[in-house]
Amino acid sequence: STCIDRIKQLRPVQYEYTNYGSLFTADGVTREGFIAHEVQEVIPSGAAGVKDDPNEIQSLKVDAILSVTVKALQEAIAKIETLETKVAALEGN
Repeated sequence: STCIDRIKQLRPVQYEYTNYGSLFTADGVTREGFIAHEVQEVIPSGAAGVKDDPNEIQSLKVDAILSVTVKALQEAIAKIETLETKVAALEGN
């Protein structure tokens, strides 16, 4: 599958912190992000840890997510350039 296909599978979400030991305190602030285990299903290196591990919280690996995103953008640019060339050829006829 292409990186565009992979990016299309990601599900951005809005979330708020809940009280989680000393790591997180509920603060009522709405944030944008992803659910780590969902990212891991699409980009295996996109999150560290194991879903629902009682001893470790999962975390996103932004470098892996960004790498796939940049590749998807490159794929999209190539498609756009191909379409622009085809349109220009049609307009030239």
